[in-house]
Amino acid sequence: MTTRQNVLDQYRQLHAAGGDYGSTSIKRAPYILPHVRALRPSSVIDYGCGTSRLWTMIAACCPDVRRYDPAIPELAGRPEPADLLISVDVLEHIHEPDLDGIIADMAALSKRAVIIIDHHIAKTILPNGQNAHATIKPAAWWQERLQRHYPYVERIRGVRRRPASFRTWRMTSRDRLAVGLQIAMHRVLQLAGLQKG
Repeated sequence: MTTRQNVLDQYRQLHAAGGDYGSTSIKRAPYILPHVRALRPSSVIDYGCGTSRLWTMIAACCPDVRRYDPAIPELAGRPEPADLLISVDVLEHIHEPDLDGIIADMAALSKRAVIIIDHHIAKTILPNGQNAHATIKPAAWWQERLQRHYPYVERIRGVRRRPASFRTWRMTSRDRLAVGLQIAMHRVLQLAGLQKG
């Protein structure tokens, strides 16, 4: 069995046992949704979505949201390409030798992506006893890795320090300002105790 198949088997076991993986994307929604609003895509793929409900929030901006997770049988069918791909807390779960194949698959599904990668040890332990985060690297390493498959990769600032967050398309000055204001407003409300996340 290949490393990728082993990893998928571990996540299938977690899912079958009622594991609630995919919840990180909800926490990152205040940083993701401004990008979705700015791009105004006609279709979005939530790549490696787990059991997340992020798609319901995206659907308010874009009615065609396609959920994809190869470890969940009902979501394992490879989606058609879309205007935007969102991947939150996925790539760090992939072993380094398998990363280029996964990132190439993501790039084939959409040249425009918001990719958020945690680069610390996970709280989740897989059924085989290993930590769920298989590839823990700094943000600069991830950016270089993504640039092998996406012609443009920009680090998204303001999504806290811990995750490495990237966008793979150039934004207009107007959209950049709108996104920045929405994220800043979220941070102000969060500091005031009026909003979580």
